[in-house]
Amino acid sequence: MRVPPPATDPAVRISIRRAVAAFGLWIGALILSGAAVAIISGTPRRDTLLFALVPNVAGLVAYLCLIAGCVWAASPTRDVRRCLGVVAPDDWGRAIALAIGVMIIAAVASALLEPILHGGRSQGLTPARFPGVAEATVGVIVAIITYVILGPAAEDLFFRGVGYAALRGRLGPVMTALTTGAIFAALHLEPRAFAVLFILGSLLGALYERTGSTVPGMFVHGVNNGLALLVAFFGH
Repeated sequence: MRVPPPATDPAVRISIRRAVAAFGLWIGALILSGAAVAIISGTPRRDTLLFALVPNVAGLVAYLCLIAGCVWAASPTRDVRRCLGVVAPDDWGRAIALAIGVMIIAAVASALLEPILHGGRSQGLTPARFPGVAEATVGVIVAIITYVILGPAAEDLFFRGVGYAALRGRLGPVMTALTTGAIFAALHLEPRAFAVLFILGSLLGALYERTGSTVPGMFVHGVNNGLALLVAFFGH
């Protein structure tokens, strides 16, 4: 029998005000880190972002702030970890099967829409040739940590954890998945990539709804970002 996600329990709901405050902390961190990048290294070229060290470090710091904001938002509840969905799925076998299904659908959607919308190019996923210098190598390592490990964890804690804990009891399962998916896509500030990111975000919400855990979504999100990085570097 499927167990509903923790966000359906009134004991672990988050106020809209706290969710917005956590979001504001993240945006503030992004603005400050962006300003720091501009001061330290100037405005980086979009096609060098995947191996630019300073912007990737700034992104890492911003994601750490987002994680801190999520923990703070959930702190008034009885169980922060459960509130954010950082629990084992009720059925690992079904969770893995659903996660694979989400990855396949997201990959197909991306493959179909990329030739039309060029969302990958607009996100800087068609990089310049890798220069091979030490700073760029470290930049790639930081990018992997930031966008394959830390970023997916932080974003799923916010959009699925905090988002669901704040909205699920008010909007219901379908609208919460679509709403958090739309916000997730819009926050990337890439109009050409909105459709693909909206599909991915909504599917990750549905995955949380079906598994009762944000962990499978973090894995799917990380794999998705990792594959995008691989395609960007080796498909150049």
